[in-house]
Amino acid sequence: AEQLQFERAAALRDRMRAVDRLGLSQLIISGALSDLDVIAFSVREARGCVVMLNYVGGNLLDKKKEFFDGVSENDASDVIEGFMKQYYGMTQRSPKIILISHPLEDEETLAQWLGSLRKSKVFLSVPQRGEKRKLLMLALENARQELEQLEKREQKTARSLELLAETLGLENPPRRIEAFDISHLAGSDAVAGMTVFQEGRPLRSAYRKFRMKEALAGDDYGSMQEALRRRLQRAADGDAGFLPLPDLFLIDGGAGQVSVVNRVLEEMRCAVPAYGMVKDD
Repeated sequence: AEQLQFERAAALRDRMRAVDRLGLSQLIISGALSDLDVIAFSVREARGCVVMLNYVGGNLLDKKKEFFDGVSENDASDVIEGFMKQYYGMTQRSPKIILISHPLEDEETLAQWLGSLRKSKVFLSVPQRGEKRKLLMLALENARQELEQLEKREQKTARSLELLAETLGLENPPRRIEAFDISHLAGSDAVAGMTVFQEGRPLRSAYRKFRMKEALAGDDYGSMQEALRRRLQRAADGDAGFLPLPDLFLIDGGAGQVSVVNRVLEEMRCAVPAYGMVKDD
C-alpha cells in the first residue's frame, strides 16, 4: 500500500485472512470429524459457486470449486446434488461425513449411493451449531470470496479490453481475439500457431496449429499469409471449428507482417482488423 499498489495489497490482505481462517479451522478438527467433506453453495447476483473442503486425518487436504451461471438461491439443492454426483462419481470415493449448506430433495437416495462407494454408511447433514457449523461457515465464506474474486477479475479484464479498443480505435471491445505466431526449426518445418481469447480469457479448445504446405522454408511472411488464408477458408467452408470469426487479429510482427496479412484479408473479403505486436523499448 505504501508503494500505491492498492490492488496487490488488497489481494495479499484477502489471502492472509483466508490463511488465518484455514489455520483456525485446523485446530477444531479431530476425532469423529477427522474424515469429512464440507460442501457449501453461495450466490452472487446470477452466479453461484460450490466450494468443497476435504479433510483427511484432521487436516485440510484439498479444496475444490466450481462456478455456475444463471442460478439463484432456489437452485442450491440441485446444484449441490449435481456437483456431488459428478465429483464422487469421478473419484469413486466418499468420506464418512459430508456437511452441506442446503438440504437436498433426494438426500436419502444420494446417501445410499455414497455408501455404496464407501462400503459403509455415509452421513449427510446441514449443521446448525457446534464445530460442524464452524466448518460449514468457513466453506461458505470461501465460496463468497471466490465469487467476489471472480467478479473483480472479470471487471479488470473488461477494463483491459476497453483500453485495448481505445488504443486501437475499435468501436467496441474485442470479445474474441485470435493471435498468430510462426515458429520453425533452423529455418525448416514451419508451423503457425493460432491462440484464441474469449472475453479476455484463453479458449484453449479453439487453439489451432497449421503446418506449412506451400510457404518456403524461412519465409515468415509467406507462412503468415498461408496460415491466415487457410484459417479464413475453413470458416468460409462452414467448419464449426473455425467459427465464429474473431473481432481482432493480433500478429506476431511489425508493419511488414501486418501488410501481408491485410492483403489476405482483402483477398478473402474479411473486415476483421489486424494489428502487429513487436518487442520494443
